Amino acid sequence: MSGRRLTGAVVPVVYFLATSERLGAVCRLEVLAEHAGTVEDGLQLLDQLHESWGPGGELDGLNDAAVGTSVPLSWETLLLLGTLTSAEAPGSLDLDVPHGRAMRTGPARPPTADEMHAVAVDLVAQELQDAGCLAARVSAGGRTRIVNEDEWRSFRRPARTASRPAP
Repeated sequence: MSGRRLTGAVVPVVYFLATSERLGAVCRLEVLAEHAGTVEDGLQLLDQLHESWGPGGELDGLNDAAVGTSVPLSWETLLLLGTLTSAEAPGSLDLDVPHGRAMRTGPARPPTADEMHAVAVDLVAQELQDAGCLAARVSAGGRTRIVNEDEWRSFRRPARTASRPAP
């Protein structure tokens, strides 16, 4: 039977909900998955982003470093800063992505909470998808991302229908 797939197999899917205060906002992960490990992967990444981007993290380290000093950063922080460079004054940040470093070459505007939330929901949603969730909705602040929107809608529709009062 090697290499053959079962057809018509039923796999139980569980709805998980996790809420956490991270990145200065309430973050919410709603996940349809076979097991809790998927949600744990998303929460672990959210914690990592909070440590890197929150007080005393990598962003503060870059801001506190003298102009012209190269600072090691995680790829997630480099991605966040890369979303800002087009809005920055030319040359205020020099990102060395292959070596995982960045250097301020002048005054640089730190990312806003909304910018951090936007990148965080994208990263966490991708992590949940890579971990094998059927569908998910990730929210941070005013930002939301849905993984596998068709499956999410089909899951949410019966819940709304069931909550309506009978005629």
